[in-house]
Amino acid sequence: VAGVEIKQAIARHPAADGLVQAALAADPSPVVRNSVLEQPALSAPAMDQLAGDRDLRLRMKLALRGDLSEGAACKLAMDPTFEVKRALLANQSLAPKALMVLMEDERVDVRYAAVTHPRATAKVAERGAEDESWAVREAAAQCGRLGRKMLARLAKDANGWVRRAARGARGGDLLAPLRRAQLANELSR
Repeated sequence: VAGVEIKQAIARHPAADGLVQAALAADPSPVVRNSVLEQPALSAPAMDQLAGDRDLRLRMKLALRGDLSEGAACKLAMDPTFEVKRALLANQSLAPKALMVLMEDERVDVRYAAVTHPRATAKVAERGAEDESWAVREAAAQCGRLGRKMLARLAKDANGWVRRAARGARGGDLLAPLRRAQLANELSR
């Protein structure tokens, strides 16, 4: 126990640099690793180490950090658990490169959330415009980040909701319940 307390004190010390933080982030004790995560100035190497941690809750807390490094964000975007990806998508400071990684996820709702994320770039929207899911293509058409060529292509999409979105039309009050039901069904795939 004394060793854990000493390591926690070292993690909290303002002089603990990135190498010290990264070493402590690899400590076998979850208490020590959590102490590292709670530091206001966390180094990129320590974040990268924590992004591969076996503790789900720790990875979820890391995913929500506003100062999350791009490398750690990309690593978390490939996490096998949906909970970590959901936490990552709730991060309003998420690196656009991590959103591109999330666009390769097998889950439609993850790709949809990546396209609609406030930090999504034109590249993310373009990837979404080519998605297999109509919901993701529709979200890409509505996000305001696509060029004319891509919108023209989506205006000829096989799905009516995508065509309407690409042309700037909204579902309208009469079609809204139908669209919501279809969208909920698509996002649950």
